[in-house]
Order: sequence, then C-alpha cells, then structure tokens
Amino acid sequence: MLVAALLLLPLIGLLVVDFYWSGSTPGVWLLPLGITTLVLATEEVIDLVRSTGRRVVAWPVYTGVVAIFSASYLPGLWILSGSPYPVDCPLGRWGWPLVMTVIAVGLVLGQEILACQGARGVVERMASGCFVITYVALPFCFLTQLRLFHDNRWGMAALVSVVFVTKLSDVGAYASGRLWGRAKMCPHLSPNKTWVGAMGGVVAAGLAAWCYFQWVTPWMITDPGPHATWWGALLFGGLLAIAGIVGDLSASMLKRDAA
Repeated sequence: MLVAALLLLPLIGLLVVDFYWSGSTPGVWLLPLGITTLVLATEEVIDLVRSTGRRVVAWPVYTGVVAIFSASYLPGLWILSGSPYPVDCPLGRWGWPLVMTVIAVGLVLGQEILACQGARGVVERMASGCFVITYVALPFCFLTQLRLFHDNRWGMAALVSVVFVTKLSDVGAYASGRLWGRAKMCPHLSPNKTWVGAMGGVVAAGLAAWCYFQWVTPWMITDPGPHATWWGALLFGGLLAIAGIVGDLSASMLKRDAA
C-alpha cells in the first residue's frame, strides 16, 4: 500500500501538469507515460507467457501494442493539424485502434509466414502473440478515450474518476478483508482475497464514486451538465470494483500458470 501511494504521487503531479498545460491537445503530457507503461506491461506479460513454456516472437508484439495505443490517441494528435477531429469520420474514435489491432495481428501472421520453415509451433506462437497484444493494448485504449472525452476538463474528470474510485476500492477491500474477511474467494489463485473484502471494495467504490461526482466533478468542470444520480454513481463504482477484482484474478491466474 505504501509503495502504491508513493507511485501515485508522481502520477498526480503529471495529471495536474496535463490538466493545466496541455493546451488544445488533452493527454499530450500523459502520452509518454502511457507508452512507457505499455511497453513495461508488454514485457511482463511476454515473460509470463514464456515462463509457461510457450513461445512468443517479441518484436511484432511490441510494435503492435504501441501502434494500437498510438492509434487510440489519433483524435488528440489530429488537433495538432489545426482542425478539430471530424465528427463525421467513418471510423469514429474507436475505429482507429480496432483497425490497428487487425494490422497488428496481420504483423504477427506475416512474421510467421516469413520465418516459417516447416517446423511446428506456428499456431502456438501466433496465439501467444495475439493474446499479449489484445490483453495489454486494448484496455489501455479505454484510458486514452477517457482522456479525450468531450474536452480537456471533461476528459480529465473522466480519467481521474477511474484512478480515484479504483484506489479507494482497493483500500476498502484491504481494510474490510483484514478486519472481517474469512471465506476465501479464489484461494487457488489469490489466497488473500475474501468475499467480505470484495464486498467491501464494491461498497467503498460506490461511495467514492458518489463523493467524486458530488463534489470533485463540479469543481473540475465549469459546465457539469446533468447532475449524476446516486444510483448511477453507485453503479459506476461497483462496476469499476468488479473489473478490478477480475483484473487482479486474471493476473494471478497468469502468474500461477507461469510458476
């Protein structure tokens, strides 16, 4: 928990810089951090897959994940041309990373075609490479789209809401699990996770989301528009908490498989 708090401080500073000094291109200060984190995450997942004895050709995977993430930020880079991103673009905002995902899969396939000498293992290498690409790159695209939502203020409020709610959900899950947790959720994957801790995390996330939309959002957005309903805030927080639990368990599953 202490390490997470120390790592959170530079992130908060970078969010402040991006909020006040990004100009007309929201997220431009966060883009290098996103690419660096993406590359490190890709390296970790590749190592996990290789630890299971499966083979992964690294260079098309790294190229693919960076290309997909960069494509998701294309609407932000479009602004640098001096014109806003066209609202009637056939690909919209999600079309670019999806098209790049297809290209990245084709890159993995092309590498196998060029390197194939009749040996077995092509399907295994392709499946492993495509798994790493989709597992790492596509979730990062959600963060990019949140930052580019509507305008600078709306986008930052959307992005910070995910960080804020997720972290307080972790705190709630840890505290309730330590105090009252007995029944294990998935002891074969994560021995420390309990059902009480999971419920505590969901409750904490819902309360955090309500507080965020009640007080923080009106401060960040000068024209907040419709006021968030209490049930909408609770639903938003609960879904984020559940997504975090599933993400933690999936990471634990990969690590167990690689052990």
